[in-house]
Amino acid sequence: MSIYAKAVRIILVLSIIFLIAMYLLLGLYYSDGFGYGTWINNNYCTGMSVSEVNDILIDQNDYQGVNVTDKYGEAITISTSDVDYQYDYTKSLTEYMNKQNFLLWGANLFTSKRLVLEPEVTYDEDKLYTIIDDWDIFDEQPESNVYIKMGDEGYELVNDKKDKPIIENVIAVVNTSLAYKNDNLVLPEECYEDADLTTAEQNIISTYDKIQVIQGFEQIFQIQDIGIALTKNDIDNWIVTDKDMKEFFNGELSEVKSKSTGNTYSVPYKGKYIIGREECEFPEEIQVVNGIVMDNDGNIILSEYKMQQYVDSLAETYDNEWSVNAYISGDTNTILLTSAKDGKIIDTQTELQSLISKFINKDSGYHDLALVNGATYYDGKEKLGETFIVVNMKQQQLTYYVNKAVKRTYPIVTGNTSLGRSTPTGIYNIYNKRYHTVLRGENYASYVNYWLGIHKGIGIHDATWRDEFGGTIYKTAGSHGCINSPLEDMEKLYEEVEVGTPTILFY
Repeated sequence: MSIYAKAVRIILVLSIIFLIAMYLLLGLYYSDGFGYGTWINNNYCTGMSVSEVNDILIDQNDYQGVNVTDKYGEAITISTSDVDYQYDYTKSLTEYMNKQNFLLWGANLFTSKRLVLEPEVTYDEDKLYTIIDDWDIFDEQPESNVYIKMGDEGYELVNDKKDKPIIENVIAVVNTSLAYKNDNLVLPEECYEDADLTTAEQNIISTYDKIQVIQGFEQIFQIQDIGIALTKNDIDNWIVTDKDMKEFFNGELSEVKSKSTGNTYSVPYKGKYIIGREECEFPEEIQVVNGIVMDNDGNIILSEYKMQQYVDSLAETYDNEWSVNAYISGDTNTILLTSAKDGKIIDTQTELQSLISKFINKDSGYHDLALVNGATYYDGKEKLGETFIVVNMKQQQLTYYVNKAVKRTYPIVTGNTSLGRSTPTGIYNIYNKRYHTVLRGENYASYVNYWLGIHKGIGIHDATWRDEFGGTIYKTAGSHGCINSPLEDMEKLYEEVEVGTPTILFY
């Protein structure tokens, strides 16, 4: 072997020995600190001691404490300073440090160690107990009420009696929140025990639960493409109350006795009742809880008479006038019209029986309102369009619309209903216009200045012989069937209306 080769070999061996010595020296250096490439909670900790890293991690914590709220909205803040809250990562850092093998530090040249460590949390539990114990939710609660009242959306339960918080359970969940550094805590149900209720209060709550079952009945009445929702308030008004029993409807009906008070009442309404989802007569004995009348088995009593009142109110609201106005306002494109003198389009008796049946059978859902015989649907766009005349005979008012906006409106007098000369109902078109003409009929001849023919011999014209218009004149002193108008209004209407203008007449 040449001298050159020996020299190279010696240099190579010495280099290896040097590198091994350096590697071991660095290993010894890292044995007193964290190894090369160590990151803890996003901090570069290579070569640092446990205490140095602990100080860094503690400084990074900005936890201020927990806001605790009870189920009724009462709140308290427990700050870390109030309970001497402290962090210490020493244990978790030491455990990791002891797992390091300083001879394997070189592996970290190719992959870094990224750790997430949790601290040990300590605080003064006695101070925490004192803070929670002083919270006013643990103060003696004032006398409270439990009762049922009628609100804007039906019967509501007012229960001022609060469930009692259990201090041991509250402290336990607060401890957990502090340990996990939670900012907010709403006390869960396990932190409470039920409030003490008297037998009477329990009966009130039980009665309200029964009311809620009744309120669960849902109906959407449909008419003219419009849905009308049955509300909880509507349903609750069917329930018989002690006020109903005192202000009875029919004093000739049999008397009943209250089981709870011994008072004697008269049955409040005619007709049948619904008790326990069955149609029946009024019971001979009753009990009254918070003003709600029930039979001796605790079933709430509903009056079919009061249900009839509800259906009647629907019929009063959703009549001919409503239907026409719904078209004018753009709520629907159809018009529902009947010739009935009361203007009603809902068959109240049929609808009542349908409602009773659906309630008894718990048949919630949608259904079309029952209509009176002769009620007819019209295509509003086809029959009236945008410009038309409305003759509202119930209101004794004529209104002329142009592009669905009121152009002219004034009081009128229509056919005498007491003599059987009612103005016809329906949708017609102005078929002619006459100026200065005489209207002739059996035993009369009347001169008019302006005439708009509507249907056969019926038209709109001035009536200079009348001093008053509107009101109820038509019932006993109405026309022979025509629409009598004040001269000044008729003159303007005559000038504005063209032959062919649709005219709708209804009560």
